[in-house]
Amino acid sequence: MRFAGSRWLGSEWLLVVVGILLRLKHLLENRPLWLDEAYVAVSLIGRSYSEILSNYEIFPEFARAPSVFLVIEKLMVGLFGNSEISLRLFPFLCSITALILFTVVFRKILSRPAFLIALAFFALAEPLVYYSAELKQYSGDLVCAIVLFALARNYLQNGLRIKDGVILALAGAGILWLSNAMVFVLAGIGCVGWLGKPWQKGRTASLLCISAGIIWLISFAGLYFSSLRFMVGKVSITNTWKSGLCSYPVFSTESLRWLWEVTALSFSDPAGLKWWGLLLPCFILGAIILWRKEREALLLLVLPLLFVLLAALLGKYPFYKRVILFLTPVYYVLISTGIVSITGWFPKYLKKWVLLFLVVLVFFQPVADAANNYFHSRSKTDNRGIMDFVAEYYKPGDFIYLSTSAQPPFWYYAQRSGLTRKFAQPVIGSVEGRLISGFKLATFALDPQEMNGRQFLLYKYDYNIFNSEGMFRANFSADRKNGGIGIVPLDQAFRYPVTRRTWLILSAPGPEEAGSNSFILGSFDKTSTRLLTYEGLNAGAYLFDIK
Repeated sequence: MRFAGSRWLGSEWLLVVVGILLRLKHLLENRPLWLDEAYVAVSLIGRSYSEILSNYEIFPEFARAPSVFLVIEKLMVGLFGNSEISLRLFPFLCSITALILFTVVFRKILSRPAFLIALAFFALAEPLVYYSAELKQYSGDLVCAIVLFALARNYLQNGLRIKDGVILALAGAGILWLSNAMVFVLAGIGCVGWLGKPWQKGRTASLLCISAGIIWLISFAGLYFSSLRFMVGKVSITNTWKSGLCSYPVFSTESLRWLWEVTALSFSDPAGLKWWGLLLPCFILGAIILWRKEREALLLLVLPLLFVLLAALLGKYPFYKRVILFLTPVYYVLISTGIVSITGWFPKYLKKWVLLFLVVLVFFQPVADAANNYFHSRSKTDNRGIMDFVAEYYKPGDFIYLSTSAQPPFWYYAQRSGLTRKFAQPVIGSVEGRLISGFKLATFALDPQEMNGRQFLLYKYDYNIFNSEGMFRANFSADRKNGGIGIVPLDQAFRYPVTRRTWLILSAPGPEEAGSNSFILGSFDKTSTRLLTYEGLNAGAYLFDIK
């Protein structure tokens, strides 16, 4: 069938340009860092290269970003300065590279119409555009997955040549340290390699496949014992991703229902597509078509997805949103193949109209999202604005209260704005013979607690430790015996301890914390005098006189 898609979508390079422009605009928005990004920023800026490579952690309770990713990020800051754009530059470059590689690799595999549809998905999908300018490793995961797919397919198509095998073996071993999730991609490549029966192609091919597997296992073992083992089973990480981890027996109706739910959700996030009820049949049909025409390519795409699902069923890796962003090419390739194949069921004079109808239907939402986000900012919180305000009006000796989600932005922007130079940091103790100085403040718990039928919001006093350059290093409880905990009842006015000039800094990247923050602000207003106010998007800074 001759396809007129180029008249509707333009050439592939026009789509690439559109995708680049969407990502560039997102980067140049220069949004303030929000909660998750601020954690990463503090973690990499507050550590030296040697500390990153030796896996010394400032936040050991949280998931660890890949060490090579952090080293590259730190290099970017060293080259271009400490700014939001510098911190997001590497994910941006990864996203652009992924877009170009997707174009080069998959136009050789798919039919022209299916390829243009798949590329349009890739260029426009909101999750891919969003994470192109987010201080996270997910765009790196995506480009690594495409690189490994291309190397593996080249190796298999060229008859298991030694040169191609060596490149794939070394690339796979190294990429694991940049993208931990590539263990699933490598497992898929290994299975496809053995399905190709290398022993029938001679001893060299067999030894090469075995050697590649051993090299990957050694690399993964080093990665596991140096980093991953500290995250496996950690409650704070499991709770973060509990929606993507099956908590039911593997062979049960509950696990099947969970599997159905996460699969349906994956079409909208991370694939960025609605109408999963329509797209799932296209996905399955596309798999059937590729099984007949490009079996190795299909297996290289689908097996990593199946391995991630299996890991999620076993509670080892979440099948959920951004952590499976690297699987999105599977969705785009199979769905686009399925959409084009559907047109073959219709008479010739109807084919292009059916295809046009399906394209308009599935692209209405991605195009609408892309247009909306191109003209509107995606900012979640105005953390930069509130911290600049605090830095301008802060006086040495002022006391500070922070909401839970305000802590990481406070640690990052306090250093960048020079605010930490104004903090009084008395000696609070010694560690291994070294005196430790810290800045005392108070931090609110995220959610209210209930005791004896009454609801309370808790806060505790901490010492924040900053190094000589003003970078956050650690925090310690101000009272080791009882945690220095304060209790604020929700059903009556509460008088805070007298601290005179006192800052309340609030940040709420999501609705979960917004209610608590509203109550906290109200509790201050009831018993204290407000002197200054700065309110931005989902964030605020308030100066009170507490006497």
